[in-house]
Amino acid sequence: MTETRPYVPPAHIVGSGAHKVIVLHSLFAGHESFSPWWPYLDGTRFSYAFMDARGFGDAIDVEGSYTCDEIASDVLLLADSLGWREFSLIGHSLGGMPVQQVVLKAPERVRKLVGLSPAPANGLGIPDAAYPLLAEAAHKVENRRIIIDSSTGGKLSPHWVASWAEQSMKAVGPDAFRGYLDSVNTTDFSAEITGAPLPALVVVGENDPATNADAMNQTWMRHYPSGQLAVIGNAGHHQMVETPIALATLVERFLGD
Repeated sequence: MTETRPYVPPAHIVGSGAHKVIVLHSLFAGHESFSPWWPYLDGTRFSYAFMDARGFGDAIDVEGSYTCDEIASDVLLLADSLGWREFSLIGHSLGGMPVQQVVLKAPERVRKLVGLSPAPANGLGIPDAAYPLLAEAAHKVENRRIIIDSSTGGKLSPHWVASWAEQSMKAVGPDAFRGYLDSVNTTDFSAEITGAPLPALVVVGENDPATNADAMNQTWMRHYPSGQLAVIGNAGHHQMVETPIALATLVERFLGD
């Protein structure tokens, strides 16, 4: 009889420090989107596990329901496989929703919470007029280019924007992209998470037109009584690429307190 092993999400490990941190990516990229950040992380104090959700990166061929709740459950599978009983969480954009769902599933295991331009607990609530652009980005690289350019304030090199869009097409397939988009747009657990006492930090870039300080003050800062909000200058939606040193300094100062 063949034994079926439980699924363990793939993850890229950076560092070997005592503080354990699991990191989740955005809708447009897998774990490699954080690679510009890795040289500036303190691996003597922290151990980071950059996980790929099903349908992304090293898990691109792994099928699933492609929901944020599934990502949250997979985070706990990863933590168990690593032997990490307690850990902090970082979620970028899409990843900002499932890291909060982990808090609901296992609050005793989460030490601190960080959102980087994160999706809120009450969903994105994308207007009907804007939804086709995002939905069709599942299979159109030009749509991804437009969205990436807009989310960084239209201030970055067209070459970088085009390159990031091309990498995005390779990092996530159309079915996973559309499934996670629908999930992060319609899910709402804000009533359950509001009042969570754990330390939380939300970081946004000053050039991000949508996931900005105003949006976070209406969502994350209302959900977490101990929440802190930081705005990074000269950055948009992808601070780990645009301002990696400033982001590493800010995040590790918070996690290490």
